[in-house]
Amino acid sequence: MGSAKTTRGRKRLVEGIGHVGYEVWMTAETAAMLAGAPGGPVDPRLGVVYNALLESALIHTRALADFFIRPPGSYGDDMRRTDFAEEWDPSPSEDVAQIEGALTPINKYLAHLTWRRVQKQQWEIVGATRAIVRIADAWSKHLSAHDAELHAHFRPSVANAFKAIEGLAPDITNNTGSPTVVTQVRFARPRPRSGGDR
Repeated sequence: MGSAKTTRGRKRLVEGIGHVGYEVWMTAETAAMLAGAPGGPVDPRLGVVYNALLESALIHTRALADFFIRPPGSYGDDMRRTDFAEEWDPSPSEDVAQIEGALTPINKYLAHLTWRRVQKQQWEIVGATRAIVRIADAWSKHLSAHDAELHAHFRPSVANAFKAIEGLAPDITNNTGSPTVVTQVRFARPRPRSGGDR
């Protein structure tokens, strides 16, 4: 499959790849703040801030999944990976599977107001973030083979994302030898405010 790059101006491609990089960076930074950045994880008692970070990490993961994993977008103004390089088979496959498994809960709990929200949901932020950053890394290598200039604009975002998550608690192995994710988070619930009824 050919690249759609010929339909975009060079300046727009450079600006566009910056937005893709921004998504990678924000996913990693918000997940790091939630899961254990220097100074410790964000306290769930901070409610709104905690939920804003969690929602940000999840919505940026969703945007990246649309870009890296799903078939090129159905909306005319969606950025597509084929706008920047030849088509690519999303990889690594185990990371792709992990992100695909997270998309329905993200859609049901965050992007749409559904009845599934009344069920408790825990989010494996560290594992999902590591997976999407590794997918971005694999695509970055693909991009470098097709467009060195765009790669040069994108690669620092991937490198910074790896730095953001490298200090997080590593995945641990349970007694069966299979990996389990250390950090699972869930939305904080609103607390009543004092000061009377309105």
